[in-house]
Amino acid sequence: MSGAAGRGREWRQFRQLVGVSYRRLLDAALASRDIDAEQFALWGAALLATPPLYATFIWPSRYPWLRSRSLDQLQSAVLADRLFFVVWSMLVALLLAALVWDGLFPDRTDQQVVGVLPVRSRTVAAARVTAALVSVVVLLAGVNLPAAAVYALTGAAHPSVGTPPSLFVGQMLASVAAGTCAFSVLLTLRGAVAWLAGASTAARTAIALQFVAIVTVVEALMFLPGLLEVMVRQLLAPNPTWAAALPPAWFMGIYAWFAGPHVTVLAPMGGVAVLTLFASLAMALAIYLGPASLAARRVIESRGDERTSAWLEAPLLACAVLLRRPAARARYAFIVHTCARSRRLLLIVATYLGLGVALAGTRILSESIHGRLSLAQPADYLLVIPLVLTFFLVLGVRAAFAIPIDLTANWTFRVVGPRTLLESRSAARLAFVVFTTLPVSVLTLLTAALLWGPWTAVAIAAIHAASGVLLCELALRGHESVPFTRGRVLSTSSMKVGVAMALGAVYLFAFRFDGLQLWALGSPRRTIGYVTVSLAAAVMIALMGRRQSRAVAAVFDAPDEHAVTQLKLSEASL
Repeated sequence: MSGAAGRGREWRQFRQLVGVSYRRLLDAALASRDIDAEQFALWGAALLATPPLYATFIWPSRYPWLRSRSLDQLQSAVLADRLFFVVWSMLVALLLAALVWDGLFPDRTDQQVVGVLPVRSRTVAAARVTAALVSVVVLLAGVNLPAAAVYALTGAAHPSVGTPPSLFVGQMLASVAAGTCAFSVLLTLRGAVAWLAGASTAARTAIALQFVAIVTVVEALMFLPGLLEVMVRQLLAPNPTWAAALPPAWFMGIYAWFAGPHVTVLAPMGGVAVLTLFASLAMALAIYLGPASLAARRVIESRGDERTSAWLEAPLLACAVLLRRPAARARYAFIVHTCARSRRLLLIVATYLGLGVALAGTRILSESIHGRLSLAQPADYLLVIPLVLTFFLVLGVRAAFAIPIDLTANWTFRVVGPRTLLESRSAARLAFVVFTTLPVSVLTLLTAALLWGPWTAVAIAAIHAASGVLLCELALRGHESVPFTRGRVLSTSSMKVGVAMALGAVYLFAFRFDGLQLWALGSPRRTIGYVTVSLAAAVMIALMGRRQSRAVAAVFDAPDEHAVTQLKLSEASL
């Protein structure tokens, strides 16, 4: 085949693979191939667009007052507000990179399908990188478009800080460019770690990045405006030091090109930002396209299963002796092996754990800022930390249990009886406690013993353990399947209801139960009463679930929302 014909065929293959890669990235971000990913992408973009849009309605209202006082104060406030839009875009790119991190390199399934076709490995790699870059640009444009449109109308308080058209163009270009650059740098980091340290290290790095991204985004919502004001004061100082070396300040130079204010230090930074953007894009393309053939061979030659260290699985499997029935012990071992060897499940748990750490960190930082932080004795803002961590770990484990690992493998549970939920519920209960309550309780016991002595530590650990067991029993409500064996069923309506319920539960556990636990810690009688009531409630819920589990069969198939159902409105339909 001639060179021109070969390039034409490769171009057609590239365009088709780009379309396929969009869907693969969405599946990697949502950890499922069985849901309407586009709807969740739209809802996610709307959620990420809310903070900057809210800022555009609130912050410009003070511009007329600042203009009447001093032009320097107005320009300082404008720079801090615009810097938030740039930094927020970079945080969105960090979050997106963490979500699609696992979908950039080929896996065995993809290679088994594409590897036998006359398609070059570099074409597949180029399609995936292009799809990822286009996705982040589209997402950043969608997140910043509403805020830029509103801010263009409300932020033009003085000619020195821009006109509406210049504000719109400057904010869109600076924000999208900053986020794209951050995303490209993270893609390069992912590729470099994979090639230099191996696939297993890259997988662990992906989990760490997911955790850091969630914590950073949540903390940014709380404390970023104050930090940006400090950064702007450094930029406007006669000799700016550390602030001028930060990438967000570089992209503020692009903003200043169009809308001002024309601060001396910002003028040359726009050129640095443009060079950094193109260099990051070039590095990302080079690190994925160059060794594409080697990556494909590595995938084929690698083992199909994912191994983990024996020291991680052995103590978890030892807890199976607490289960009386062999069938329950077998299901528990299946849960432990699957969780320990699936990177996708660990990413989900890391996401929820990051939310818990961020919320607990917010409480601690808030107390520190107000000068009330003290480790001399137990306090409500300290007692709430293990409870919040356990709550989000329970949510993460429950979400992970709903992810089907390999639906074709659930035939084992279909043919091996009994098919009631009794054994599965017992195994899931033990897994919940071992994965969530036990490690946090042990860590709480050790930390409290170091700070306040052994007797106080035992009381605090007992209070937390009882609360954790109750949370685990509540999480088992509605659990009608063996973990990892049922088709995932999600919808935008269930997501909206679930988010509302989760926010209410977070408020209850993070800002109300801390006072109750501190009160229970006041005397041994209160501590024993709190632990007794919590465990009694857990036992009652467990007995109710056990009675229901005896008559309910395990479910393996996802329900069909379009199937005809029987309403049973009369005795004839019974």
